[in-house]
Amino acid sequence: VIATAVGGNKEVITSNANGFLIELDTMEKDLEACLLVLRNDSLKYTSFSANARNYIVANHSIEKMTHDFSDYISKL
Repeated sequence: VIATAVGGNKEVITSNANGFLIELDTMEKDLEACLLVLRNDSLKYTSFSANARNYIVANHSIEKMTHDFSDYISKL
């Protein structure tokens, strides 16, 4: 994942762990650096992919969201 460092992107992406967050004012330079790493380092790409999936499963799966919503409702 390559995304700008704005809004909810910063909550989901940990730069250099499961993707890259780039700044709007240096977007072109940052994007080129990200693509260079991903094109030339298959281990990094594989690691990013696994980390991204693990994060989503742990934090945004249907089971997790249902559990969190149930907890929220029970506190009302």
